[in-house]
Amino acid sequence: MSEFKLSDTIDVSIDTAKGIIDRFFKAVPKVKQFLTMLGNLGKQRGFIRSPQPYGRYRFFDDVNQEDFKRLGEIERQSKNHPIQSGNADMTKLALIYIYRTIKENSYPVRLIHQVHDEIQTEVKEEFADQWVIIMEDLMNKAAGAILKTVPMSVDCKVSDHWSK
Repeated sequence: MSEFKLSDTIDVSIDTAKGIIDRFFKAVPKVKQFLTMLGNLGKQRGFIRSPQPYGRYRFFDDVNQEDFKRLGEIERQSKNHPIQSGNADMTKLALIYIYRTIKENSYPVRLIHQVHDEIQTEVKEEFADQWVIIMEDLMNKAAGAILKTVPMSVDCKVSDHWSK
C-alpha cells in the first residue's frame, strides 16, 4: 500500500508511514524488485497471472499507455492480484484439507466460517488442544502447496467466543 493508505490504516503521519515502507523494502529489496516487475508486466501485457499451480489470469482490457491514472491502477492491481489470489488459493486448499480430515476421522469439529485467510471451526472443548495442532498442520500443508520457496506459518487460537 502507499504511504497515504498506511498512514491512514495505522494512524501515523505520512512521513512515518513512508519511513516504514522504505525500511521494509531496504530489508527485503527483492520484494520491491518483484512487485515492480509485476506492475510493469501488467501494464505492458494487459494481464497478470496468479501463482501456479492455478495460474489464473486477470485481464486489463482498457490499457492506454497515455492514461497515467489508469496505468497506476493497473500497476497496483498487477502487484496485488498474484498475492491476494495466492492467499485465496491457500485458504481454499486448507478448507478442503480440513473438511476431508474432519470427515475421514469423524472428529468432533465443524467448519463454521471463513473470511479472507481466517478459518473458524467449532470443536468440543476436550479435543480443542489436539485440533489446533492438526489444523495448523493442514493450513501449513496448504500454504506449502502454493508457496514452495517461501516458508509460511499460521497461528491458531482457541477461544470460547469470536474475536478479531
